[in-house]
Amino acid sequence: MHEQADKANQQKTKRIALSLYVARQDLSRRYADSAAGPVLALAYPAMLIAIYAAVFSLFPAAKLKGGADFPMLLIAGMMPWFALSEAINAMTSSLSANAAMVKRIIMPIEVLPFAALIAAVIVHLCLIIMAIIALWLLGHSPSVTLLVAPYALLCLIALALPIGMVLALLNTAMRDIGFLVAPALQMWFWATPVIWPASALPNHLSWIATINPFAHVVAAYRYALLGPSSQMLDAKGALCFWLFVAMMSWAAYWAFHRFRAELADNL
Repeated sequence: MHEQADKANQQKTKRIALSLYVARQDLSRRYADSAAGPVLALAYPAMLIAIYAAVFSLFPAAKLKGGADFPMLLIAGMMPWFALSEAINAMTSSLSANAAMVKRIIMPIEVLPFAALIAAVIVHLCLIIMAIIALWLLGHSPSVTLLVAPYALLCLIALALPIGMVLALLNTAMRDIGFLVAPALQMWFWATPVIWPASALPNHLSWIATINPFAHVVAAYRYALLGPSSQMLDAKGALCFWLFVAMMSWAAYWAFHRFRAELADNL
């Protein structure tokens, strides 16, 4: 029993080490031909947030909250969105883009989408540091609620991982999946209270924000970065979120074990 447990732990350690190596190679390859690549990867989200903040500040009817609160809410709400969209897009194409590796090298195929997620999380951690500094400059210094940040990051990873795994597998059989991900993510973004308040929904439609799993991630980030005055964590939303994650995780586990043998043929 102890030997089997040791072997299982060794296999897990090897998979994690392999995932980290592939993630490092992915980041290196992504920015190999561009000296400003890493800078642009961080600058683009900052510029997009600035544009949203400027537009919604100029038009009072579009404000989420009055005054300077809106840029803070926007920063805290869009940080997880950039990471989620980057992770899902990268994970979706991770298997099809590495078809030769999957066919020729004996390795756990789930390492590739997991490595794509790790690469996205590394960039996201840099953006979180930038967000904390930006919020500080806007007048909101870090508080004790920042301790909730690891939970918020856990929620983000738990949501992106099974979705990305399923999409990566589907994309090997139906290449149209890769083209549908971007518009689907945009629809999900606008359906989530990131640049509009959940309070804007009528009472009979409040369940839309409750069952939206990404709404819980946004709430966790806003609570961690801005405190309870900006966002409270809803127990019903948390329950719906973890139920969704559990169902997607089961679907990803079943799909990879069911279609693992057919993967090379699809590629």
